Amino acid sequence: MAKKANDDGHPKDAAQKPASSGTRSWGFFSIGGRRQKKKEKEAELERSIFIEMDAAGDGGDKILPDNAALVNDMTVTLNLLSEAKTLDGLIEILGDEMNKFNRQDIRMLISQVEGKLGGTNRSYVERLVAKLEEMYGGAFNDIALLAQSRDSEEYRSPPVAASRDYWMMALKSCKNTASKTSPRLLYLKYLLIGFRMFVLGEPAHPVGTPFPGGHEVESESGIFYCPVREKADDVPYAVCPFCPAMQSTEFMLEFTKEEREKKVKQGYIQNYFTNFKG
Repeated sequence: MAKKANDDGHPKDAAQKPASSGTRSWGFFSIGGRRQKKKEKEAELERSIFIEMDAAGDGGDKILPDNAALVNDMTVTLNLLSEAKTLDGLIEILGDEMNKFNRQDIRMLISQVEGKLGGTNRSYVERLVAKLEEMYGGAFNDIALLAQSRDSEEYRSPPVAASRDYWMMALKSCKNTASKTSPRLLYLKYLLIGFRMFVLGEPAHPVGTPFPGGHEVESESGIFYCPVREKADDVPYAVCPFCPAMQSTEFMLEFTKEEREKKVKQGYIQNYFTNFKG
Protein backbone atom coordinates (compact mmCIF):
# COMPACT_ATOMS: atom_id res chain seq x y z
CA MET A 1 0.00 0.00 0.00
CA ALA A 2 1.44 3.35 -1.01
CA LYS A 3 2.28 5.81 1.73
CA LYS A 4 0.36 9.07 1.82
CA ALA A 5 2.27 12.03 0.66
CA ASN A 6 2.50 15.56 2.05
CA ASP A 7 1.45 18.59 0.04
CA ASP A 8 4.95 18.82 -1.42
CA GLY A 9 4.71 15.33 -2.87
CA HIS A 10 7.17 13.64 -0.48
CA PRO A 11 6.19 10.72 1.79
CA LYS A 12 5.29 11.82 5.30
CA ASP A 13 8.02 9.82 7.03
CA ALA A 14 10.60 11.20 4.62
CA ALA A 15 9.46 14.74 5.33
CA GLN A 16 9.82 14.13 9.07
CA LYS A 17 13.48 13.10 8.82
CA PRO A 18 15.82 15.75 10.25
CA ALA A 19 18.09 17.59 7.85
CA SER A 20 21.33 15.75 7.41
CA SER A 21 24.50 17.19 8.95
CA GLY A 22 25.88 17.36 5.41
CA THR A 23 23.55 20.24 4.61
CA ARG A 24 24.81 22.24 7.55
CA SER A 25 28.40 21.38 6.66
CA TRP A 26 27.93 22.71 3.15
CA GLY A 27 26.67 25.96 4.65
CA PHE A 28 29.75 26.19 6.86
CA PHE A 29 32.12 25.60 3.95
CA SER A 30 30.17 28.10 1.86
CA ILE A 31 30.77 30.80 4.48
CA GLY A 32 34.42 29.81 4.74
CA GLY A 33 34.74 29.98 0.97
CA ARG A 34 33.27 33.47 0.83
CA ARG A 35 35.65 34.64 3.53
CA GLN A 36 38.59 33.19 1.66
CA LYS A 37 37.52 34.86 -1.58
CA LYS A 38 37.13 38.16 0.29
CA LYS A 39 40.68 37.88 1.66
CA GLU A 40 42.02 37.00 -1.78
CA LYS A 41 40.30 40.02 -3.31
CA GLU A 42 41.69 42.27 -0.56
CA ALA A 43 45.19 40.91 -1.13
CA GLU A 44 44.84 41.48 -4.88
CA LEU A 45 43.74 45.08 -4.31
CA GLU A 46 46.60 45.67 -1.87
CA ARG A 47 49.12 44.49 -4.39
CA SER A 48 47.56 46.34 -7.32
CA ILE A 49 47.02 49.67 -5.57
CA PHE A 50 49.70 49.94 -2.91
CA ILE A 51 52.63 47.79 -4.03
CA GLU A 52 52.85 47.49 -7.82
CA MET A 53 54.21 50.58 -9.55
CA ASP A 54 54.83 49.37 -13.09
CA ALA A 55 51.68 47.94 -14.62
CA ALA A 56 53.29 47.47 -18.03
CA GLY A 57 54.97 44.21 -17.10
CA ASP A 58 58.28 43.19 -18.59
CA GLY A 59 58.36 45.18 -21.79
CA GLY A 60 61.97 44.51 -22.69
CA ASP A 61 64.64 47.04 -23.63
CA LYS A 62 63.22 48.49 -26.84
CA ILE A 63 61.75 51.91 -26.08
CA LEU A 64 58.90 53.10 -28.27
CA PRO A 65 60.02 55.93 -30.60
CA ASP A 66 57.36 58.29 -29.24
CA ASN A 67 58.83 57.89 -25.75
CA ALA A 68 62.49 58.33 -26.65
CA ALA A 69 62.76 62.06 -25.91
CA LEU A 70 60.94 61.72 -22.59
CA VAL A 71 63.15 58.81 -21.55
CA ASN A 72 66.27 60.82 -22.36
CA ASP A 73 65.04 63.70 -20.19
CA MET A 74 64.10 61.34 -17.36
CA THR A 75 67.49 59.65 -17.54
CA VAL A 76 69.29 62.97 -17.06
CA THR A 77 67.03 64.06 -14.19
CA LEU A 78 67.00 60.75 -12.30
CA ASN A 79 70.78 60.52 -12.54
CA LEU A 80 71.03 64.06 -11.14
CA LEU A 81 68.69 63.10 -8.29
CA SER A 82 70.77 60.03 -7.51
CA GLU A 83 73.91 62.17 -7.33
CA ALA A 84 72.42 65.00 -5.23
CA LYS A 85 74.62 65.73 -2.21
CA THR A 86 72.00 67.51 -0.10
CA LEU A 87 68.24 67.63 0.42
CA ASP A 88 68.42 71.16 -0.91
CA GLY A 89 69.76 69.76 -4.15
CA LEU A 90 66.88 67.28 -4.34
CA ILE A 91 64.35 70.05 -3.84
CA GLU A 92 65.95 72.17 -6.56
CA ILE A 93 65.80 69.35 -9.12
CA LEU A 94 62.31 68.24 -8.15
CA GLY A 95 61.06 71.82 -8.31
CA ASP A 96 62.27 72.15 -11.90
CA GLU A 97 60.57 68.89 -12.85
CA MET A 98 57.23 69.87 -11.33
CA ASN A 99 57.04 72.71 -13.86
CA LYS A 100 56.42 69.99 -16.48
CA PHE A 101 53.26 68.79 -14.73
CA ASN A 102 49.96 70.25 -13.53
CA ARG A 103 46.99 69.49 -11.31
CA GLN A 104 45.30 67.53 -14.09
CA ASP A 105 48.18 65.06 -13.95
CA ILE A 106 47.55 64.62 -10.22
CA ARG A 107 43.89 63.98 -10.97
CA MET A 108 44.87 61.35 -13.53
CA LEU A 109 47.09 59.55 -10.99
CA ILE A 110 44.15 59.31 -8.63
CA SER A 111 41.80 58.24 -11.41
CA GLN A 112 44.12 55.35 -12.23
CA VAL A 113 43.54 54.00 -8.73
CA GLU A 114 39.79 54.67 -8.80
CA GLY A 115 39.61 52.61 -11.99
CA LYS A 116 40.76 49.56 -10.02
CA LEU A 117 38.10 49.95 -7.33
CA GLY A 118 34.96 48.93 -9.21
CA GLY A 119 32.47 47.32 -6.85
CA THR A 120 34.39 48.44 -3.76
CA ASN A 121 32.53 50.00 -0.83
CA ARG A 122 31.94 53.67 -1.66
CA SER A 123 32.89 54.86 1.81
CA TYR A 124 36.27 53.14 1.47
CA VAL A 125 36.85 54.66 -1.97
CA GLU A 126 36.15 58.17 -0.64
CA ARG A 127 38.56 57.71 2.29
CA LEU A 128 41.27 56.36 0.01
CA VAL A 129 40.85 59.11 -2.60
CA ALA A 130 41.19 61.76 0.12
CA LYS A 131 44.51 60.20 1.20
CA LEU A 132 45.71 59.90 -2.39
CA GLU A 133 45.04 63.62 -2.81
CA GLU A 134 47.15 64.23 0.28
CA MET A 135 49.82 61.89 -1.04
CA TYR A 136 50.11 63.21 -4.60
CA GLY A 137 48.51 66.64 -4.47
CA GLY A 138 50.11 67.51 -1.15
CA ALA A 139 53.59 66.52 -2.36
CA PHE A 140 53.07 68.43 -5.61
CA ASN A 141 52.17 71.60 -3.69
CA ASP A 142 54.95 71.17 -1.11
CA ILE A 143 57.61 70.80 -3.79
CA ALA A 144 56.42 73.97 -5.51
CA LEU A 145 56.41 75.93 -2.24
CA LEU A 146 59.86 74.74 -1.15
CA ALA A 147 61.32 75.32 -4.60
CA GLN A 148 60.17 78.95 -4.45
CA SER A 149 60.89 79.75 -0.83
CA ARG A 150 63.01 77.87 1.72
CA ASP A 151 65.95 78.31 4.02
CA SER A 152 68.57 76.26 2.19
CA GLU A 153 70.56 75.86 5.41
CA GLU A 154 67.72 73.72 6.83
CA TYR A 155 68.21 71.24 3.98
CA ARG A 156 71.99 70.87 3.97
CA SER A 157 71.93 67.31 5.28
CA PRO A 158 72.61 64.56 2.72
CA PRO A 159 69.83 62.27 1.47
CA VAL A 160 69.69 58.81 3.04
CA ALA A 161 71.94 56.34 1.27
CA ALA A 162 69.00 54.37 -0.13
CA SER A 163 67.84 57.34 -2.19
CA ARG A 164 70.44 56.69 -4.89
CA ASP A 165 69.18 53.16 -5.46
CA TYR A 166 65.60 54.42 -5.44
CA TRP A 167 66.14 56.90 -8.28
CA MET A 168 68.01 54.30 -10.33
CA MET A 169 65.19 51.81 -9.78
CA ALA A 170 62.70 54.47 -10.90
CA LEU A 171 64.69 54.97 -14.09
CA LYS A 172 64.71 51.25 -14.83
CA SER A 173 60.97 51.04 -14.15
CA CYS A 174 60.18 54.00 -16.42
CA LYS A 175 62.33 52.57 -19.24
CA ASN A 176 60.52 49.28 -18.91
CA THR A 177 57.16 51.01 -19.20
CA ALA A 178 58.39 53.14 -22.11
CA SER A 179 58.74 49.97 -24.17
CA LYS A 180 54.95 49.56 -24.10
CA THR A 181 53.34 52.88 -23.20
CA SER A 182 54.13 56.39 -21.99
CA PRO A 183 55.95 56.46 -18.62
CA ARG A 184 55.08 60.11 -17.94
CA LEU A 185 52.64 59.58 -15.07
CA LEU A 186 54.70 56.75 -13.61
CA TYR A 187 57.68 59.09 -13.61
CA LEU A 188 55.64 61.74 -11.79
CA LYS A 189 54.55 59.17 -9.23
CA TYR A 190 58.16 58.22 -8.47
CA LEU A 191 59.13 61.90 -8.11
CA LEU A 192 56.32 62.66 -5.68
CA ILE A 193 56.85 59.55 -3.57
CA GLY A 194 60.61 60.10 -3.53
CA PHE A 195 60.03 63.61 -2.21
CA ARG A 196 57.79 62.30 0.56
CA MET A 197 60.27 59.64 1.64
CA PHE A 198 63.63 61.40 1.25
CA VAL A 199 62.86 65.09 1.82
CA LEU A 200 59.92 64.94 4.24
CA GLY A 201 61.00 61.66 5.84
CA GLU A 202 57.44 60.36 5.66
CA PRO A 203 56.06 57.04 4.39
CA ALA A 204 55.11 56.70 0.73
CA HIS A 205 51.44 56.54 1.76
CA PRO A 206 50.30 59.12 4.35
CA VAL A 207 49.34 58.17 7.88
CA GLY A 208 45.69 57.15 7.86
CA THR A 209 45.76 55.65 4.36
CA PRO A 210 43.14 52.85 4.51
CA PHE A 211 43.92 49.39 3.20
CA PRO A 212 41.42 46.68 2.21
CA GLY A 213 40.58 44.68 5.31
CA GLY A 214 40.41 47.63 7.69
CA HIS A 215 44.11 48.32 8.39
CA GLU A 216 45.90 51.60 7.72
CA VAL A 217 49.25 53.37 7.85
CA GLU A 218 49.84 54.43 11.45
CA SER A 219 52.24 56.48 13.52
CA GLU A 220 53.12 55.71 17.13
CA SER A 221 55.80 57.49 19.14
CA GLY A 222 57.34 58.91 15.98
CA ILE A 223 57.50 55.53 14.20
CA PHE A 224 55.50 54.84 11.05
CA TYR A 225 53.84 51.46 10.51
CA CYS A 226 52.48 50.04 7.24
CA PRO A 227 50.46 46.80 6.87
CA VAL A 228 52.15 45.86 3.55
CA ARG A 229 55.72 47.07 4.21
CA GLU A 230 57.18 43.56 3.88
CA LYS A 231 54.90 42.23 1.14
CA ALA A 232 56.85 43.63 -1.82
CA ASP A 233 59.91 41.38 -1.83
CA ASP A 234 58.87 39.69 -5.08
CA VAL A 235 57.41 42.80 -6.74
CA PRO A 236 59.76 44.57 -9.17
CA TYR A 237 60.03 48.36 -8.97
CA ALA A 238 58.05 48.62 -5.71
CA VAL A 239 58.80 51.57 -3.43
CA CYS A 240 58.18 49.61 -0.21
CA PRO A 241 61.84 48.61 0.39
CA PHE A 242 62.77 52.32 0.45
CA CYS A 243 59.93 53.48 2.68
CA PRO A 244 60.79 54.70 6.20
CA ALA A 245 57.75 52.90 7.61
CA MET A 246 58.12 49.69 9.59
CA GLN A 247 55.96 46.62 9.05
CA SER A 248 52.81 46.79 11.18
CA THR A 249 53.08 44.67 14.30
CA GLU A 250 51.18 41.39 14.68
CA PHE A 251 48.83 43.07 17.15
CA MET A 252 48.13 45.84 14.62
CA LEU A 253 47.36 43.26 11.95
CA GLU A 254 45.19 41.12 14.22
CA PHE A 255 42.94 44.04 15.13
CA THR A 256 42.12 47.18 13.20
CA LYS A 257 42.94 50.54 14.77
CA GLU A 258 39.26 51.02 15.64
CA GLU A 259 39.12 47.61 17.32
CA ARG A 260 42.28 48.31 19.29
CA GLU A 261 40.96 51.67 20.46
CA LYS A 262 37.80 49.94 21.69
CA LYS A 263 39.87 47.36 23.56
CA VAL A 264 41.94 50.08 25.21
CA LYS A 265 38.79 51.95 26.20
CA GLN A 266 37.23 48.77 27.59
CA GLY A 267 40.45 48.10 29.50
CA TYR A 268 40.30 51.53 31.11
CA ILE A 269 36.67 50.99 32.06
CA GLN A 270 37.39 47.54 33.49
CA ASN A 271 40.37 48.90 35.41
CA TYR A 272 38.22 51.70 36.81
CA PHE A 273 35.51 49.37 38.12
CA THR A 274 38.05 46.84 39.41
CA ASN A 275 40.35 49.24 41.26
CA PHE A 276 38.05 52.12 42.17
CA LYS A 277 34.52 50.77 42.26
CA GLY A 278 35.20 47.15 43.18
